[in-house]
Amino acid sequence: MLGAGLSYFVHAQISRQFGLETYGVYSMIFTLLLFGALFGKFGLGVYVVRKIPEYEEKPPVLLGFLRKIFEISFISSVVLSILVIIFAPFINDLFFSGTDSTIFIQGLGCVFLFYNLSDLMADVFLGFGEKTKYSILKNFLVQSCNQSDYHAV
Repeated sequence: MLGAGLSYFVHAQISRQFGLETYGVYSMIFTLLLFGALFGKFGLGVYVVRKIPEYEEKPPVLLGFLRKIFEISFISSVVLSILVIIFAPFINDLFFSGTDSTIFIQGLGCVFLFYNLSDLMADVFLGFGEKTKYSILKNFLVQSCNQSDYHAV
């Protein structure tokens, strides 16, 4: 609920401040970046949900597993963010030839870092059977990022 309200407010402010055309460009860039973030997770969320019950009886192994998964996710998110920031002018020319949206692309490129880690944390909650915490975090991400939920709760 909070995510939906926050999303509505942010989108209304962006369209009011910058106009409908710029809002459309923003929405397109955000959608492209979220598709990129989807590939940047390498399926780690599904893997975590499957493996946590196996390691739950062995806390040191589980801790090492989660640490490694978060390291991989963090590194891939940083790499994707840097690539988007570096290639923002090329992405702008490829998709938005009539406007200069480079700064939007670079700004939203930083979303990779936080989105992937938050999404992975939601999957960790699901792996532990914490469906309420999973739903709260996942629904906040879904509502604020306008992305559909692909896990069955």
